[in-house]
Amino acid sequence: MGIFKKSKKVPAEFQKTIDLVNGYLGKFDKSIPPLGDPQVAEKLSIANTKLKYRGINVEAGVILPEGKSADLILSAGVRLPPPGTNLLPVYQQLLLWNNFQTSEAHFSVNKQGVIFTVMRRSTEGLDYSEFEQAVIKVSETAAMGILLLKQQFGI
Repeated sequence: MGIFKKSKKVPAEFQKTIDLVNGYLGKFDKSIPPLGDPQVAEKLSIANTKLKYRGINVEAGVILPEGKSADLILSAGVRLPPPGTNLLPVYQQLLLWNNFQTSEAHFSVNKQGVIFTVMRRSTEGLDYSEFEQAVIKVSETAAMGILLLKQQFGI
């Protein structure tokens, strides 16, 4: 069993944020499912869904760390080459892009070897145009990363 479990008791502020983001998701594309049931761990609550923008799979989520305001998280991922491949040049390239070319969206790598394009933004004062631009930025950064990684490293 994971550390998260479904919760019937969702903090009002978190539910308000979920409703806001669900409204933006529906406005962005009516076929996108709303954020799923909130999952709660000891110090963190999350709700997420998946969408596709210009062929890129994006996960949209809202997180609420205990004692803080909610954040919107958008991510899109690609797989790294098989184990045994020298990944140092790939990681160096990702760092270079993060430092000089990617602005709000940036690259990250998880333990399973998946490269993600990630963007995190507070939901305080978030309006629809910012939400829309965030989805576009994450998708375009992921698409650019996929294209350039294929060209440079054959990924």
